[in-house]
Amino acid sequence: ANLVKFLRRKFTIFSYFKIISTFNFQIRFFPQFVRNAGLAMGLAEEDYSALYEALKKEL
Repeated sequence: ANLVKFLRRKFTIFSYFKIISTFNFQIRFFPQFVRNAGLAMGLAEEDYSALYEALKKEL
């Protein structure tokens, strides 16, 4: 049950970012989000741009 809940939440977040990218909001908001997430995960400053590029391909 927990796994299903986790996957559903993950999918919802992914769908949310798909919607954001559809309206091109990621140009303003997505890089900042990725940077904050990356820094929170302990990534170096230059690593988050690579993370952003990888995520952009997913969207």
